[in-house]
Order: sequence, then C-alpha cells, then structure tokens
Amino acid sequence: TRHPQSGWLRSRCRPLLLPCFWSRRTPHAQRFGHSMSVVLGVLSLFYMFIFLVAELTSVGGAVHLITGVDPLPTVLGVSLVTLTYTAIGGLPVSLMTDNVQGISILLLITTLCISIYVYSPISGQEIIASGSADVTGGGAISLVTLIFAVCTANMFHAGYWQRVWSAGSNRKQTIGIFGANFLQIIVMCMIGVLGMIAVAKYGDELFVPEYVAFASAFFLINELPFGLRVLFVILIVSMVASTAD
Repeated sequence: TRHPQSGWLRSRCRPLLLPCFWSRRTPHAQRFGHSMSVVLGVLSLFYMFIFLVAELTSVGGAVHLITGVDPLPTVLGVSLVTLTYTAIGGLPVSLMTDNVQGISILLLITTLCISIYVYSPISGQEIIASGSADVTGGGAISLVTLIFAVCTANMFHAGYWQRVWSAGSNRKQTIGIFGANFLQIIVMCMIGVLGMIAVAKYGDELFVPEYVAFASAFFLINELPFGLRVLFVILIVSMVASTAD
C-alpha cells in the first residue's frame, strides 16, 4: 500500500530533479511543444553546470594567485556558504544578497582602480605607446563576437529567467534590466582600464611564453599592500557568490 504522503513527496521532488522540462504547462512547452521543452531543459542544465564549474574554478585560482592558498578550500567554502543560505532562504535571500553584493562590488572595484592607480602609476602616454588603447579590426570583431556569444549563452541561464518570472511587474522588470546593464557597463569599463594598465606595465610578459592576459588584473592586485589584497579577495568571492547563488 502506498503511503499517503508519497504522492505529495514526488510532486515536491520532481521539479528539483527535472526543473525545466518535466511539466507540459511551462510557457515554452505550451508554445513550442514538449519535445522542445526537453531540449531547452537539457541545454540549460548543461550550461548551468559549465557556468558553475567555471565560476568556482576561477575563484579558487584567483585567490590562490593572490594569497597562495590552495584552491580547493576556497571552492568548497564558497560552494557550501552559497548552498546553505540559498537552501534556507530561497529566492528572497538570493535577491537580497544580490543587492548587497552588487553595492559592495561597485565600491570595491572603484577602490581597486584607485589603489592600482596610486601604487602602479601609469601615464596616459605609456598606455597609448603600449597599443592597448588602439582601435583595431580584431578588437571590433572580438567586441561583436562577445556581445552575441554572451547574450545568446545567457538565454540558457536559469538564474536570469528565475528573476524575470519573479519580477513584481513589467515596469519593475524593465527598470531592473536597464539599471543592471548600466551598472555592468561601468564595471566592465573599470576592468577594461585595469587591463590596459596591465598591458602597459607588463607588456609581452602577458602573452609569451604563455598567454596569461586574462589574469592581468590579479598581477596588479598582487603588487598592492597586504590589507588591500585581503579586501580584493573579498571582492572576488562576492562576485562569484552573487552569480553562483
């Protein structure tokens, strides 16, 4: 005889095991059919797996580069803390921490740019001479490629769709989208300036014998005083936690 709670338990667990494509009542299933819903679900799960692996690997490597700490404890610590507060508080806690982490990230990145300018002063002429500020065809191609690649990949990001469906109204959703994009442009410009400073400072060391230009900001951070390095470890962990939750 089935336990009377077994049906309820299956109904609660089923969306966790197969979140995107189990139900035929989801909007994409109703519009494009159940088969397409299954395909989208599989792609979304695959993308989120790759996304989380990349995020956690990055935070482990970045903290190791700055502090020398083994990456594994960092990865496990960020994973467990993020998993704990999202499991307890759910989406409301995730949205609340997004606000806190977003403000802290803006403040810390501004502090980072000022600190690097103070401790690693590079003139505008040196940046121009390094060629990092040049407008090139390859740079334009990279710009367009990244825009299309990131935008299309994020169509499978479950966290974004989760926030879309949790918006209080279309107006609030529109304000959130444009506000987030505006702040993201500011952050990316700041990071881009740090990359230009790194190229002017380190030159070919970022490209030969091994391509490490993607970690150029961390080389600049590594030259800062210990207290500032600790501050920016907090920044890196906050950035990963804000996306992993």
